[in-house]
Amino acid sequence: TGLTLPLMSAGPHWLNTVPHHWRQRNVISLRVSDVADRLLVGFIKPAEIKVGTLPARLYVGTEELTAAEEFLRDAKSAGLPDDSWLTLSAPMNYVREYRCFTANGKVTATTPYLIEGVTWDGMEPEADQEGCDKAAAFVEELLNHIGPEGHPPGFVVDAGIDDQGNWSIIEANASWSSNPYHADMSGVIESVFASHDVDGKYPQWAWQIDPYHKKNARKLYWKEPK
Repeated sequence: TGLTLPLMSAGPHWLNTVPHHWRQRNVISLRVSDVADRLLVGFIKPAEIKVGTLPARLYVGTEELTAAEEFLRDAKSAGLPDDSWLTLSAPMNYVREYRCFTANGKVTATTPYLIEGVTWDGMEPEADQEGCDKAAAFVEELLNHIGPEGHPPGFVVDAGIDDQGNWSIIEANASWSSNPYHADMSGVIESVFASHDVDGKYPQWAWQIDPYHKKNARKLYWKEPK
């Protein structure tokens, strides 16, 4: 028997449900096995997991391979199963990106992680507070629009500004597995607490393990100390 954890996440399809006004691009979710039929040119990534040997990137194809063939080659090399979920979207040129931790429809902590090519580890902890405030307002506007039925009680929303000055939602992540960067830890913890369904009230947002992790999971053995 395994341990059942009360973890919640937005799931691999949430971004598809976000109205276009907040996405500013076409987005679909698909399994690895569907890529050959759907990918012409696009930005593609594993939907809810990070695979070190398969970073999110734009696939346009090469002289020898189509974009789909190029991705499937990389996915096979990385060991990504055919039934793992992916997010395929039109490319965007973001110049600033922000991470918003949320709890019960409110943003509890915000941090930039990309500003004009500078990543979070090269920033001061209090960098771009004005941008953080605008990102939080943008995300809260979305959450208010879709209502509590349209999102888990606690999760992370990444938002950004493109090179045309437009705001859009980049992706969603689970609070309990997201890098806090320079975010206020009290707000991060509030979001993490909200992402645990200890009373079983939100089965629709229950986290589902990706087949990649299921394939690579190993048993943990407990040995009583002497």
